[in-house]
Amino acid sequence: MRFGGDQPSDTCRPTILNADLRCNHYNENCFCVGDLVYRGVCLHCDWEGPVRGDETEAAEDAHHHAWPGWRDLQLVPRPPESGTNAKQKQAMTRWAEYVNDIYPTGWLESGGPIRTSCLRCGTRNIPNDTRSAATTCAARSASSRPRQFVSGSGPITLRA
Repeated sequence: MRFGGDQPSDTCRPTILNADLRCNHYNENCFCVGDLVYRGVCLHCDWEGPVRGDETEAAEDAHHHAWPGWRDLQLVPRPPESGTNAKQKQAMTRWAEYVNDIYPTGWLESGGPIRTSCLRCGTRNIPNDTRSAATTCAARSASSRPRQFVSGSGPITLRA
């Protein structure tokens, strides 16, 4: 089954489906399946990931399908705040040049995920982060093993 709908993609593009299997049987004996489940799917081909109990796992599955090897990319600083003044544009251009130098050729232009370092305790993915106009994947810096986060994607467009 293809999930692209009215907006088919010419390359593999990850997205996440979710299903709410919870019920409204409160204070009753219930045999419902019950909980939220997630699955990564591709908007281009027929690929479907396994059903997961966690949105992050489904997003990582989908990104691994569309961009194998993304988990091995170097961590980069979070993108600067985007804006319209010259200083903000210059900061974004410098950041994009830095990422282009260390990531595979065409990675940003293809909408590939970007692994960023997250210093706060946030645990959610950042879908279509407008500061980078591309996917942001964060690895939280903590004493324990860093955890990676990914989400939806879109190609980056730099404007002068």
